[in-house]
Formats: sequence, structure tokens, C-alpha cells
Amino acid sequence: RSAASHTPTRTASGSGGQRSGTGGSAGSGGGTTTSHRTTIDSYQGVAVYSHASGRCITASGSQYDRAVDGTRLEIRDCVGGSWQRIDFHDGTARMFGLCMDVAGASAVNGTAIQLARCNGGWAQDFELNSAHDLVNTRIGMCADVTDMLTVNGTRLQLWNCGGTDNQKWSKR
Repeated sequence: RSAASHTPTRTASGSGGQRSGTGGSAGSGGGTTTSHRTTIDSYQGVAVYSHASGRCITASGSQYDRAVDGTRLEIRDCVGGSWQRIDFHDGTARMFGLCMDVAGASAVNGTAIQLARCNGGWAQDFELNSAHDLVNTRIGMCADVTDMLTVNGTRLQLWNCGGTDNQKWSKR
């Protein structure tokens, strides 16, 4: 599918991130559209919540409808904001036009899961499978809530899939 077919819906109010046709960086929006960049004010996608806590994957510090390359992912109470909407397509999980990403493309347990500019690399291949694992499909490792904690602000990390509730996720 082309990136244009996945452009989030646009609303008339507020400010939002910017997305290039290939999922580029996010920033503050001013309501303009060019051939390479579109201002986005509202995002399609679904909330994804942890079976252990019932809290949703959240782009940390993004309550103002934007994120930047390197924004960490964490769990927070589900409130339905765009900072909790994940758009699964083309083998990636995207928020604000950025891809869910394994920091530094490291396949080591405990590596941070963040948002980054989409680049087609293996570190950005995530899907929510029928076993409720949010798994990197290239290396078979899971998005894991650090230390099995259930409190707001607990960050996500990459870990060997073990079937525990802190690695199980569902769409809302």
C-alpha cells in the first residue's frame, strides 16, 4: 500500500504533527499542506492495552498531539488521545507517522522501545499477533512492560517472549 492511503484523518481545530509521505518526523502543525508534508490534527488507529494493567501504550510526553524521533513508549491510563493510537499497517506499528522502533536496532533484552522515523529496517517490524504478543516479526522478541510493573509511566522494552501478562496486549 502507498503511504498516501494511510494518511490519518484531518480535523479543523487544534495543532498536530507533520508526516511526510513515508512516515517522516513529527512537529507542530500550522494547517498547511505541501506535496511532501501534510499537517495532521487527528490520528486513526487503535488503543493497545496491557493485559497486566489494563493501561494503554502511550507516546511519553505527547499529550499535545506530537512526538519526535526517540520518544519513548510507556503505559498510561487509557484516555483515548491520539498519543495512544497505533496504526498497524505494512508490517509496522505507527504513532504520529513515526514507527515503533527498537532503539539502536539492538536485539538485547532490555532495549528501549521508542518511536523513530520509519526507515524500513528490521527494528521497526512489529505486529500484534493472535497470541496477543506485540512482537518484532524479524527477531521474534516482544514488547514488554519493564519489571512487570503496572503503574503509569512504566516504559516498554524489548524482551524474549515469555507469555507473561506484561507482554500480552489487546486492541481497544
